[in-house]
Amino acid sequence: SDIDYLNKSLPYAFILIQLLAAGRYPSDAMVHISGHFRETQLSATIETVMNLVISVILVQLYGIIGALAGTIISSFYRTNYLVCYINRNVIFRSVADTYKCWLINFIVFCCIAVVNTTITVPLTSYSRIILFCIPYSIGTIVVFFSVISVFHRRTCKYLVDILKKQLFHKRKDT
Repeated sequence: SDIDYLNKSLPYAFILIQLLAAGRYPSDAMVHISGHFRETQLSATIETVMNLVISVILVQLYGIIGALAGTIISSFYRTNYLVCYINRNVIFRSVADTYKCWLINFIVFCCIAVVNTTITVPLTSYSRIILFCIPYSIGTIVVFFSVISVFHRRTCKYLVDILKKQLFHKRKDT
């Protein structure tokens, strides 16, 4: 008869916000590096207004999920705007490459999330959490890297080259 304090959709809303932020980061950095901030400034203002208006309306109807929905919708707008802007005006390539990469990574993320729901480990102490998270994190990295190596060969080669340089550079200094 008590209220259900565990809102199962809340973590997914926060995860989606972080995924959008991660997807936006490269484009946002390129805007600043290429000196195109003024050209994209209006979209930042639109994002802020969208977030406030949608959040204020939806928080009345859905509570915290409504506020998060406002953030998700406005972030989705701005992230897509920046991706389109950068691809068309700075690096002059198809937006489809970015969306393909996002889709593949999102599918892998969802598969890992589904597998995660089937794993039940009693995390009763910090040591158990650490002992669970280390192999889980390594496994997740291996899965993502494997997918990158199949679908994004150039990206994989670039990552391997960077890792080799970093390892060689550190070895040289010691």
